[in-house]
Amino acid sequence: MKKSKIYSAFLILYIIKISLSLALKSFNYQGDSSPEIEDLILQFFSPEDIEKGRAYHRDGFFVSLISFAIHTFIFLSLIFTSLGSKLENFFLKLTNGSNPKAVFLFFSSIYSLIFLLNLPFSFYFGYILEHRHGFSNMDISFFFLTQFKTFLISCITISLVTSSISFLVEKFPVRWNLILPFAGTVFIFISVLLYPYLILPVYYDVQAPEDPGLKLRISQLLEKEGIVTDQVYVIRESAYSGHTNAFFTGFGKEKKIYLYDTLLEKNTEREILSILGHEAGHWKGNHSLYSILMSFFVLGIGSLLLKLLLEKCKENSIFHIRNFAYPTSILFSFFLYSLFSFYFSPLESYLSRQMEIYADREALRMTNDPDAFVSAEIKLARDNKSRLDPHRFVVFFYHSHPTALDRIRMAIECKESNQTINP
Repeated sequence: MKKSKIYSAFLILYIIKISLSLALKSFNYQGDSSPEIEDLILQFFSPEDIEKGRAYHRDGFFVSLISFAIHTFIFLSLIFTSLGSKLENFFLKLTNGSNPKAVFLFFSSIYSLIFLLNLPFSFYFGYILEHRHGFSNMDISFFFLTQFKTFLISCITISLVTSSISFLVEKFPVRWNLILPFAGTVFIFISVLLYPYLILPVYYDVQAPEDPGLKLRISQLLEKEGIVTDQVYVIRESAYSGHTNAFFTGFGKEKKIYLYDTLLEKNTEREILSILGHEAGHWKGNHSLYSILMSFFVLGIGSLLLKLLLEKCKENSIFHIRNFAYPTSILFSFFLYSLFSFYFSPLESYLSRQMEIYADREALRMTNDPDAFVSAEIKLARDNKSRLDPHRFVVFFYHSHPTALDRIRMAIECKESNQTINP
């Protein structure tokens, strides 16, 4: 009876997750159809802008449902049937009982299968639809080369991480839940530091800004804020698409800001400085460090809870859990992570939006140019065909950034109030 109740509880939680995910997909398709929201949007955007955003985000809706169903079926089959256990036995026999090696082969095989099954969907969404909406600049060969690069990097990373977890659990069978948060945090920290050197160059040409006037204004803006660095780079997104964006990464002296070349082409100098100010706001707010600390806290709580649940499942012979270092145990850990991360998505999204609001306010304070901030947001939304009328529940649940309308209205309110803009 106890086994049945625990098994049923996990199954019910996953069914609720699937149902809510489908509901969110439906809400995302519908958007916010209230006349009040549309009237507000039309103060800054045209009806054509609204319709382009809707069309871009609605296109491929039914294909996405098929993809979702296939991935869900595979995951449920591996967790709730004996399929995962049979694969585990096969790889343990193949590696003479070496857990880390078996885990490496287990996850590299599963990821390879998922990648192949997902490739038609990736082609449809990443190539066909991107071309249909005027974004993609890739030909077919370049698209598949990019997919192959992603496959190699992801497959190797996933397999190494999971086999390392297996090694740690095997090496420290009693205290692995205390060691794992530290090991995971160190891995994340090193990954962030190495990303500009190992991953970014695989995809992009990276160079310094060519315009000497822009370089001078960037230096002046950053130096005014006590940020002395020349680590502002331009990446050639135009080789891939017409999307515009900017981002920052790193810690301490290794902090770097990246601007898409498409962003430089489509925005004025004032708008670029406003966008750069937003990225510098993340820099000043130490948001990378906060994210690392948050990850450590989540890993700590998660590892403690995971150990308790694994012991309970092993005790009651659920989900074929035999040894915590085995492939099925780590797979079950991912299953639990997918459950808890889904249910905690609103909190994670809220915290991310708060960081973005902080960075927006810092940009306004640094540049003291709300007009440029507003025009930059309008161009970003228009150039990327952003969904201008997203459903509020989808925003609450998933959005890591405030909506374009919220960001524009915040800047205008600051301008009209003539108040000092402080984060």
